[in-house]
Amino acid sequence: MAARCPELLIPQTLWVGDRPEDIDPRLLTPDVVVKTNNATSQNHFPGRDGTDHTVMVRRFRRWMARGPRYWRGRLLKPSRQWAYWPIQRKIFVEKLVHGSPLVDINVRAVDGVGFLAYCATHTKTREARDAYYWTDGTRITSLDAPEDALDPGFVAPPQLAQAVAYAAHLSTGFDYLRVDFLADESDLYLSEITLYPASGYGKDNWWGEVIYRFWIAAIDKSWPLSTPQPWPRSIYIAALRRWAAARAAELGPPQDLLVAERARQEGR
Repeated sequence: MAARCPELLIPQTLWVGDRPEDIDPRLLTPDVVVKTNNATSQNHFPGRDGTDHTVMVRRFRRWMARGPRYWRGRLLKPSRQWAYWPIQRKIFVEKLVHGSPLVDINVRAVDGVGFLAYCATHTKTREARDAYYWTDGTRITSLDAPEDALDPGFVAPPQLAQAVAYAAHLSTGFDYLRVDFLADESDLYLSEITLYPASGYGKDNWWGEVIYRFWIAAIDKSWPLSTPQPWPRSIYIAALRRWAAARAAELGPPQDLLVAERARQEGR
């Protein structure tokens, strides 16, 4: 990331380690977040969850453990994300980014093209609200809009255009990235880059169809298809490549789906 976008801000990292016991209790202030890198939604916010060091250690011991409970959860709950299994587990303490409101901006991008944006407020709380946007910042109105959508009067932050440009640049050479940002009143921060959102289980709606079509059109950029594979894996990869090409041709240019939906939205 730093090589491609050295000017892009990231939240300040205060501590990185393997054991929650090693976190200095003085770091557990309301203006930090403690998180892991081995699963989704494993975040501890001292300002909301409490600054008790013992409670925090107990929580992270459970999240970092790999006993029977861990493997049962991995096997029985698809949302636990099997692709996290082999990574080296780490705990991070980061400085919180504040805003009124703080807006999460997610951009879906494939090989240098940002094609769909998403804004959310109060993420990971009961007050969470979200909506999808065209990359020019216009709200997308759709029958698939969630019940907890952002207020109709909500305006996407001005940093959205900058986020789309960064995401497009970062995605060059990749078959798919979701690039997440945080926007406060004036600045834009990189939050996360993921190769497969929603635990790899897309929903059967318009948003999922758009993402699917763009991904299929760029799947040849993925590591298995762009890197020579040994036999017998190469046989499967060759078949997958043929299927993907046929499927992309069947679906047509993914931009056509965006054009059709925008025409419907604007009444044309």
